[in-house]
Amino acid sequence: MSAGSKGPHMVWPVTGLLLLLSLGCAGIGPKPIPPRVSLVDIEVKEAKALETVYLLLVRVINPNDLGLAITGMHCDLEINGTRLASGVTDTKRTIPPFGTAVVPIQVYSSVVEMLYSLLSLQNREKVQYVIKGRLRIQGGTLMPSVIPFQVSGEFSLRGLRNP
Repeated sequence: MSAGSKGPHMVWPVTGLLLLLSLGCAGIGPKPIPPRVSLVDIEVKEAKALETVYLLLVRVINPNDLGLAITGMHCDLEINGTRLASGVTDTKRTIPPFGTAVVPIQVYSSVVEMLYSLLSLQNREKVQYVIKGRLRIQGGTLMPSVIPFQVSGEFSLRGLRNP
């Protein structure tokens, strides 16, 4: 066989491979939207001599048409620009497509951090908070397994000081 006779025989396998690759890529579709995270509530669970334990309730919203399996979360809570507490949870939750779930996470603060935050609240009507963290989700080739998030907002102290 001459070198020129191999050419036509190679065209069909290469064409078939290109066709398969293009069909496979067409099935991937658009990139999923990262979940949204918001703060639902903050509750003091326990105050000890050297540590305070808070329970944060965080809502995770899944804006995709695929389920989202949460395997864990880490976050830091800042009050008025000062880090107050940090914590992790291994709570397992599956959020259905276009669904939502509340994920509890305990965060821990030293007495020094808590006192510094309380001093920063003097003569203030509103408290600004920021929650920064990472949401861990199970598997998936389209969605990363670690999704960073940041939530910020403020609430009034008026009702807390004058019940």
